[in-house]
Amino acid sequence: MVGKGSLFEPVQVAMRLGRDLDACVDRLRFNQLSPLRIDGFGEVKDENGATLDEIRFAAENGRLEARLDPKTHFFSSLHMAFRPAGAPAGVTIGIDARFAPRVLRLPAGAVAFDRGNRWAVPGLADLDSDRLPAGKPAPAFDLPTAAGGRVSLADLKGRVVLVDFWATWCAPCWQALAATQRVHEWAVANGLALTVIAVDTMERFPTEDERRERVKAVLAARGLTMPVALDAGTATFEAFGSPGLPSSVLISADGTIVKFHQGLFPDLEETLKREAGIALAVAHPKTR
Repeated sequence: MVGKGSLFEPVQVAMRLGRDLDACVDRLRFNQLSPLRIDGFGEVKDENGATLDEIRFAAENGRLEARLDPKTHFFSSLHMAFRPAGAPAGVTIGIDARFAPRVLRLPAGAVAFDRGNRWAVPGLADLDSDRLPAGKPAPAFDLPTAAGGRVSLADLKGRVVLVDFWATWCAPCWQALAATQRVHEWAVANGLALTVIAVDTMERFPTEDERRERVKAVLAARGLTMPVALDAGTATFEAFGSPGLPSSVLISADGTIVKFHQGLFPDLEETLKREAGIALAVAHPKTR
């Protein structure tokens, strides 16, 4: 879970770093719940009959139950249910997490790392993908749009294209969409030969009409105006190697992949603008 500008710090890490009690409780929000208040506590039995300590928290937009081992104080399970900020009416996200910690007498051999054919990168923005390497031709697509038209990669030849894969149920995707929306506004304001397309994928609705309505509701709630395409059946997402959500792919004016990004990182907007600027300079050397 990613918060505003930084990766989420798990409560165990906060405890290890010596954060105070209020800070540790705050980490249990997972950057999604509103400020928490303790709503109750007591002993409960799990499905195997073991006794656990349970603490119940309440927030304006949801709730959280944490169960811990009374001897080690390690987490046994966490359950969250919440409505993300800015989500359309009726959208609720539930998360169930289970833990199986062990107390080791000796740490040797507990953690191992095999580098294999991996390599170190300075940051998340520098990660590449074997499925979407730079220089590879981008898969062709021709998709309906939420506005009722169509958009195809072939029709955008000569323009740099930024594709942002997302889904209405993916809360982290909304933060990525905010970044790509600002890239879209930047391109329009400066008259750049850059097209930003948010491709909605991996949805499960009974009909395409229901899907279109939910997509429009998310766009309105988030104030998004960039073009949105509908990837029915996830065919386009799969053609791009099912890169995960959220993910973005920058495509050059000649139709080859410039850069692939999976997930969120703090400087996503600045990174996309910088990479798009380089791609535009290559395609249109005289354009400043």
